[in-house]
Order: sequence, then C-alpha cells, then structure tokens
Amino acid sequence: VHTATATDIEQTCVAILSRLTTTTLSRIKLHLANELAVEDDRKAESAALHRDLSARGASKAERSAIFTAQKERYAATAAKIQRALYADYAKLEFLWSTFAPTSYFELAQRGHSVSDARRIKFIYSIGHDGIPLLSPELPSKLRDRRETHSQQLSGRNMFAGGELVLAQHDQLFHSIGAWRGFDTWLRGQTEPLPWSARELNNSTGHYLVLSDTLAYASAILYPALEKVGIATDRCETVDRLLPGLRIRGAGLYRFT
Repeated sequence: VHTATATDIEQTCVAILSRLTTTTLSRIKLHLANELAVEDDRKAESAALHRDLSARGASKAERSAIFTAQKERYAATAAKIQRALYADYAKLEFLWSTFAPTSYFELAQRGHSVSDARRIKFIYSIGHDGIPLLSPELPSKLRDRRETHSQQLSGRNMFAGGELVLAQHDQLFHSIGAWRGFDTWLRGQTEPLPWSARELNNSTGHYLVLSDTLAYASAILYPALEKVGIATDRCETVDRLLPGLRIRGAGLYRFT
C-alpha cells in the first residue's frame, strides 16, 4: 500500500493545475487574437464605407448614421470578447489561488500585477529664457510624428530637459476581479480624478542633461503645475542618465 505524502499531493496538484492553466491560456490567446481581428475588420470596413459614401456623394447626416451604427455593432462584438476574456482570467486566478501551493501563488503575485495607471507623459525642454516647452508623448497609433527635445529648442542650448509624467492614479492589482471592481467604480464617477505629477526626469537622446539640472527644472515646472491645479507633492525626480559599468581597458571611442 502506497501512502501519499504531502509532496506527492503537491506534485499532483501542480501537474493538474499546469494542464488546466495551459488550456485556459490558449483560450485567452484566442480571445486576444479575436480582438485584433475585429479591429482590423472594422478599419477595413470603415475604409470601404468612406470610399463608397464619397463616390455617391452621401450627405453628412447619412454618413453620421452609417458610422454610428457601425461603431455600435463593433462595440457590441468587442464587449462580448472582453466578457469572455475576463471570465477566463477570473478562472485562471481561481485555479491558482485555490489549488496552487501557497508558495507558488505568493511567488506569482510578486512578479505579476494589473496596472491601470492612467498616465500621460510629456517631453519638456527649458532654454536660456527659462520658459518650459512641453509636448505630449502620444501612443504610436495616435501620432504621425514624434517631437524631440532638439526640435523644441530648434537646436539651441538646453538648460534642463527630459520627461514629465502625470497620472490620475497609480493603482496596482493582483487580481483581474479587483481591477474590474475599481474600473467600474472609476467609470461611475461624475467628476474625473485630478491629475498629479509623478515623475520628472532628465531622459533625452539629443542632449547630455546632467542630474544637477533636475533641481532647476523642478523649481520652474512645479509652481507652473500647481498653478493649474496639478499637485506635485508626490512627484519624484529621477536621474535617467545614470552611467553604466565601465569595462576595463575600454576607452570612450576605442579599446586602449
């Protein structure tokens, strides 16, 4: 007679959990692929509609009605996929929280979290006149070009520059369910959450901005932000140009 030990039971649980996880992850990947496919279909259909409506000289009212109906139809499809996706995420979390050894779940939580930061990043430059110039860093899909620090200053000397990060909140969640609860609450707010500055750094690829300039940048930017209602008390100044490790025998331009 073989008596199962705690280790045997744990190994069996992990093996079963692994199979169930693989199956659920496959479905999640399929949901994500479907989301991309639906978005591609919407773009293709929109392009075809634009060509057809332009060719027959459709009125503005007709265009608006057609595209509103299309938007609602694709939104319903996307919402259905999202519900299926969240259901599988919830199932995955249930499996791990219920059947995985405690040490496994704690380890997974350390390396995984759901972030819903609601952030926006600006690049900023301050020239000889002490006036800060800011440009938003838009996601690549929403921009046709990316402004640089050298363009902001037209190639002139920089006295401070880098990135400024603003956020409405920086909540982290170890559970899709917890995030959905927070997201539902957030969407139900009648007033938007206030913005606050979270990071001021000296990251730029066109200038070598020393860390000393961060104090000068904060002295100029913080009062301006506070004046328009953006809190700066939680803003962290970060040196993003910290030097790396020096390789013995390697000079700046050649090996010596």
